[in-house]
Amino acid sequence: MSESIAPAAAPEEQHERRWALIRDVLVFQGKMLLEALRDVLLPAATLIAGALGMFLGGERPERYFHEVLRLGARFDVWLNLFGPIGHLGRAGVLTADAGVDRTLRYLENLLVEQHQKGQVTRQAKQAIDRWLDQVEGAVRSTRRDGDKEA
Repeated sequence: MSESIAPAAAPEEQHERRWALIRDVLVFQGKMLLEALRDVLLPAATLIAGALGMFLGGERPERYFHEVLRLGARFDVWLNLFGPIGHLGRAGVLTADAGVDRTLRYLENLLVEQHQKGQVTRQAKQAIDRWLDQVEGAVRSTRRDGDKEA
């Protein structure tokens, strides 16, 4: 049984899609690192807050602990780990506007601006695009050869 292969996208469109995927993967990995940092720090913070509440809390011993919980909840909203990843549209406008996404948008806009200004980064991007084209061609060739044997 042979798999139907979708028509190939124009090379420039394919390059844009690859770079969008690379960006999405890097953004998600960065967000996961921030979440891991939160997972390391939050247990210690809750224990410290609980101890402070017991010894210094007075009439409201739970207040420090609950404040740590509120900070953790606000961090989750700010991080927006599984929220939609913003993409630069044709007009240069990014979608998604959560806290960390806003910061990443700023950084991405700086990188895009530098890419548009600098020949060196343009050459590097073109070299990476050519290499990815070669890898993709080799993978497709291997898949076709495998389909013929089956």
